[in-house]
Amino acid sequence: MTGQPANNTSAASLDNLDIRSAPLSSARNIPRHGASHGTVYSVFPPLDDSSVAGRPANNNAPDDSRGAIINRTADTIATLPVNQPGPRLIDPVQLIRALTDGDRNAAFNRVADSIDRLPDDQRSASLITLACAVRGLPNTDRRAAFDRTASAIDELPDDQLGEPLEMLVHQIQDLPHADRSAAFDRMADAIERSPDDLRSESLENLASQIEVLPDANRRAAFNRIADAIDGLPNDQRDELLEELVCEVASLLDTDQPAAFERIADAITALPDHQQGVVLRTLICGSKHLAPTDRSAAFNRIADLIPTLPPDYCQAWLLADLSHLISVLPPTDRSAALDRIDILSAAQLGGPAKVLAD
Repeated sequence: MTGQPANNTSAASLDNLDIRSAPLSSARNIPRHGASHGTVYSVFPPLDDSSVAGRPANNNAPDDSRGAIINRTADTIATLPVNQPGPRLIDPVQLIRALTDGDRNAAFNRVADSIDRLPDDQRSASLITLACAVRGLPNTDRRAAFDRTASAIDELPDDQLGEPLEMLVHQIQDLPHADRSAAFDRMADAIERSPDDLRSESLENLASQIEVLPDANRRAAFNRIADAIDGLPNDQRDELLEELVCEVASLLDTDQPAAFERIADAITALPDHQQGVVLRTLICGSKHLAPTDRSAAFNRIADLIPTLPPDYCQAWLLADLSHLISVLPPTDRSAALDRIDILSAAQLGGPAKVLAD
């Protein structure tokens, strides 16, 4: 559609915009799965397009005129039938970034209103894009936008929660510091009702946000994820436990030993072939514990290795564990080296091949 708009164009403002099912013109702001979820249709043209629906629009327009340009274009496109081809369109993220700070929050809410009117089978993909737009708002408006998007996601069927939640979880780090813990808990509540096959990945994404929370709240967030792991099938816990290992270093020093122990306990419930992989990650993570806690971590891992069948990475685990000796307190290194030799002789039939210097 390149001609002038129809004479019966509504005089309604952006408040009456409509979002309909059509491919996104750009997926660069969508997460790794997003390229296949481009079903959001925004009524706003690219600001560098010189001819869209007969309206001039370009990035050289003064900031205070862009809202008017978008409003006029919306007046035209909102009157199009759903099945009528329209001009080249962009997603709400591009729209919001094109506006001045004072206009962004209103635009976000208008897009959210339009998504609320979509059929159920179109809302999920639209909410992925809306969630991505949260970080483009002024800092003071992000928490309200986050909560509004979370409320919309709550209305989705359980089997459509996964990717909208994933995108919104990644907005936690862009909220004001004081709002992040409440947002974390809200996402945890939503993830708890996800189906098993979606919950593990969603929890892994949420666990990655522990390090951006206020220091004093990280232990509670860590424990919340650990509690949720207990409710997953055993064979869906390994990658999530590996993510938790990475988060131990972000906890207060006084909280790290208990967190380490909780992961070590959880490893024993994994299938044999997964225990070895997570143990290797735990060995690596032990280097980041406070020096006074590393010897206890070394001994805990040494206790776990003999419980695995010899075929499951025992040689690699002993080699990795031997490298941990160099970061132990000097007074503990000799005993640790002796323990490696004993384990190697018992499990491999001879002394350790790889020892710490």
